[in-house]
Amino acid sequence: MQKIIALSLATLIVGAGAAFAAQPLNPSFYGPKVTAADRDIARIAAPGDVFSTSVMDEGNWHAVKTYKVQPDGTPKLIDFSYNDLNN
Repeated sequence: MQKIIALSLATLIVGAGAAFAAQPLNPSFYGPKVTAADRDIARIAAPGDVFSTSVMDEGNWHAVKTYKVQPDGTPKLIDFSYNDLNN
């Protein structure tokens, strides 16, 4: 019985380790993204203008992205702040 429990535990540990090791970090789950709205704001702004966008997740966190409009009309991220409102 002890061998079965030990073998089961070892299998669980190895399986869990392999599952976590196999998962690559997905960039879509972290960091700021340039959204379509950010690109639209940059498109109608003048080169050199600075603007910020913010988003809040139902009171759990708040993020602010600040962009500078490049000469070609694209936004360049110059600042990013994130606040966890639960702490």
